[in-house]
Amino acid sequence: MALTSEQRQELENLGAATIHFKLLHSGAGRGAALGGFRCGEITRGDIEDWLGEKISEETALQGSTLFWARIAGVAAIISVLLFLAQWFFSK
Repeated sequence: MALTSEQRQELENLGAATIHFKLLHSGAGRGAALGGFRCGEITRGDIEDWLGEKISEETALQGSTLFWARIAGVAAIISVLLFLAQWFFSK
């Protein structure tokens, strides 16, 4: 069973860390129902799928951040080298 928009919104509001903690205290198996949500019970399998999506989104964000951090690092190194070259040849 897929998550309804209300269930998805509640999971988003609670956050991945809280939901992961709730999973640690639930029954085993993808069909196990987890209670304690305003929208009712949600199956463990649906929550695991939602957490998988969140992990994928976070991994993509971290990859993008790392890409731009590398570009910034290379730009800083080039700037320092150009500064040193200018300083060295201006004497």
